[in-house]
Amino acid sequence: MPMNPPSSLEAMSPERARSVFLVLLCASLLFKIAFAALLPMTGDEAYFIAWGREPDWGFYDHPPMVGWWLAVLDAISSHALVLRLPAVLVPVALAFAAVATIRRYGESLGWLAGSLVLLAPLNVWNVAITTDVPLMFFSGLAVLAYVRAQRTGAKIDYVLCGLALGGALMSKYFAGLLAIAIFAHSVWRPSRTKLVGLAFVVLASLPAAVVQVWWNAANCWPNVMFNIVNRHDKDGLSWVTPLLFAACAIYAMSPPVALAVLRRRRAAAPAQGAMEAREGRVSRAAGAGAIVDDRRGDLELERAAAAQACAWLAAVPLLVLAALSPVKTIGLHWMASFALPAILWFVLAGAGGERARRGALRFGTGFAILHYVLVAVLLALPTE
Repeated sequence: MPMNPPSSLEAMSPERARSVFLVLLCASLLFKIAFAALLPMTGDEAYFIAWGREPDWGFYDHPPMVGWWLAVLDAISSHALVLRLPAVLVPVALAFAAVATIRRYGESLGWLAGSLVLLAPLNVWNVAITTDVPLMFFSGLAVLAYVRAQRTGAKIDYVLCGLALGGALMSKYFAGLLAIAIFAHSVWRPSRTKLVGLAFVVLASLPAAVVQVWWNAANCWPNVMFNIVNRHDKDGLSWVTPLLFAACAIYAMSPPVALAVLRRRRAAAPAQGAMEAREGRVSRAAGAGAIVDDRRGDLELERAAAAQACAWLAAVPLLVLAALSPVKTIGLHWMASFALPAILWFVLAGAGGERARRGALRFGTGFAILHYVLVAVLLALPTE
């Protein structure tokens, strides 16, 4: 049973938070199912569908995961809705996974985290089946497994993180940014648990890396050429691209979460070394009430450690992209995988308190409705 945190962290009742989540879930599913069925196939989607009809270990510009998914779906039906089911369902799966991970720290916090995942702008409207969809799925699972590992210290959680990271690598090379973030967090204030865990993450993700090296070496390194050389020939110094990056980052995380990040760059300061403190904690409590208080203190340390891990997993990739933005146009979809850890940090760190969380929920709902109205207008217009 999850232990409730202080009222300053959780003011909405669990029943109401769950009801809000379910309403948002139903509304978003109805919209995205209709949108996925009605939207004409884009050129990129047709390209990836062609991958699925000739499955391989790799393709010209990206790893093969989306092609593998489409091979299965295309065998069932070639209807647009069927082929786009992953884009419709991946945000739902990640929302439920976020609920399951965060509810330990409070039932309402768990449902709130799930609601904010559903309301992330890209999750609100995107139904295109592209390489970013499996990347979001596996990156999200890697983040959640890593956050869980900060609490348990269990090798299996680090292995699951590594397997999910391998799946992300087989989806798109942006998984490397998440790998860098996990490495950075592991070696910052290292402990034996973190370093051993990092070794298991590397070992579990290694098979995917070996497949990528093997296939590219046998095919003249097309993925490396495309991602490092071919697509950057027109890049140059610009003052516009950093502004575009900032706007895209704010949009991808949602403005309230981005504002909280800017106002409070360090998540849950009391979390410094929280897992180590928890592991070495010796209870001197006397009496049942004191034991409960001690457990609650342990839970707060766990929550703070989880918030800190999420801050690293969101900040490191975004800082790398920010450093590249003066010479490179950073696409909105590049940041799709890093909204989840930012949202989890926002919820766990209690940034801005209950007022900020309620404000983020209200803003996200209104922003989603605005997207729905805009999409409905565009679909009503003649295709020509």
